[in-house]
Amino acid sequence: MKKIRDFIAGILYRILLVLVKMQPVKKGSNHLLIIKLDEIGDYMLFRNNLKYFRRSEKYKNHKITLLGNAAWKPIFDEYDSDTVNDTIWITKKKFNSDLDYRFSVLKQVRFEKVSDVINCVFSSGIVLEDGFAFVCKCSSKTSMKGDNSNKGKYAIDLQPIIYNSLCDAGDKKMFDSIRNKNFLTEILGTGNATLDSKLGISWQGKNSKYLAIFIGAGNPERRWPIENFVECSKYAWEKYGLSTIVLGGKPDEAIADQFVSMFKGEVKNLAGKTSLSEVIHIFNGARFAISTDTGPLHIAVAAACPVIGLFSGKYYKRYSPYPKEITSDFYPVYPDFIDNLIAKDEPILYDPFKTRNNTIKFIDTAKILPVIDQLMLA
Repeated sequence: MKKIRDFIAGILYRILLVLVKMQPVKKGSNHLLIIKLDEIGDYMLFRNNLKYFRRSEKYKNHKITLLGNAAWKPIFDEYDSDTVNDTIWITKKKFNSDLDYRFSVLKQVRFEKVSDVINCVFSSGIVLEDGFAFVCKCSSKTSMKGDNSNKGKYAIDLQPIIYNSLCDAGDKKMFDSIRNKNFLTEILGTGNATLDSKLGISWQGKNSKYLAIFIGAGNPERRWPIENFVECSKYAWEKYGLSTIVLGGKPDEAIADQFVSMFKGEVKNLAGKTSLSEVIHIFNGARFAISTDTGPLHIAVAAACPVIGLFSGKYYKRYSPYPKEITSDFYPVYPDFIDNLIAKDEPILYDPFKTRNNTIKFIDTAKILPVIDQLMLA
């Protein structure tokens, strides 16, 4: 039944794109639309390159509009708002469930009258990024040559039809920041693109008396058992006197309460109670952070905080390990069987349709405690 619903929805979405594409509009001039609709972590690995569009010879005299994901709008507003002239924000959950909203936003982008479109998303698809590029009436449309992880294993590649320029900036074995740098260097004709994802703030947690844990995940399969977080916090409390600040979103409040009931040390529960700006401040002041593979992990790195990252092995090399040029205080931990696959560089590591997120639960706390010692004794 779900396959039938998805098939019908796919047809409706494509009909909607064609209807919007049929809306009459004049071509624009000197107006660049940058498309970046993926998640918070992806934005953190890209955001320091936004400024290079305006600085480039190619687009320095263009109006620049960013089409972005509203999930990371607060970070953009605080740190990056001077990099573009205008913004259009998409609430992705509503976009995926409300046809009226989808039609109105697609129509809004259609009537922007842009002259150039640049899609900066590697795992793009016709439902979002490629669809927006499709409805724009302009002759210059550029994208990364992407993968199929958000399209489906056997999806038809429509990018050669939608874009007149596809840039091969790197495959799925490449860390996202490196691919972003390659892409911007190629399309802007500049060598100034950066790997750096930092927010420009110095780490304040060297003598801090607390650690920060992010217990949630946008995908529930990426959750680490709460009792494991409790064991790590207990170790840091009893051996080093570190209290714990618990971070998470509104959906994580129940498991945060569970953590508090199980942990007998000093704890502050801020799950569902903080803005993204406050999360940045907390990470920046922490002795270190422990987080699953989710957006706030990349926020912690950007806030200059040492991070113990918990990874299932899915998307290995794309999001972990971090290049040393960005940070030397990043400690990725994987399940034992993933470590074995990494040692042999097995091809299955790079197949998003064969690897799974839920294997993160197999990471034993015995792999985390020595890293805590290493961080505390540094």
